Amino acid sequence: MKIVDRETFLKMPPNTIFAVYDEDLIYGAFRIKGKTIEDDYYFQSVFNAISEGMTIDEYCNIIDNAENNSNSLRLYLNHESRESIVFPFRSDRGYKFVIYENQDIIMLIERLKECLDEEKTYNTIKPM
Repeated sequence: MKIVDRETFLKMPPNTIFAVYDEDLIYGAFRIKGKTIEDDYYFQSVFNAISEGMTIDEYCNIIDNAENNSNSLRLYLNHESRESIVFPFRSDRGYKFVIYENQDIIMLIERLKECLDEEKTYNTIKPM
């Protein structure tokens, strides 16, 4: 991983895996960078990506069912957010970014594979 400034980050291509660098927390949750528009960028959150163009009532019902009935939440990775809309309070744009390099991503993928429950996986995931 490497730490870069905002100017360098905005020049990076879509699909760059990153986290906003916070000196107090070391790293935030990782995200996937989308396209850059002037001094702004799109990103895709991975850890809370559960809504699929639904109303707030539908979203609340899904969360309620997950919390109270142990229903599964479906991961939805086809939605991007724009930094200036989601984080308008970041008026000081001098913060930095942690960039996951190829070897870091490979290590993450390999570690996630170790987390798979093989019995459940073979019944629910179709091979690519």
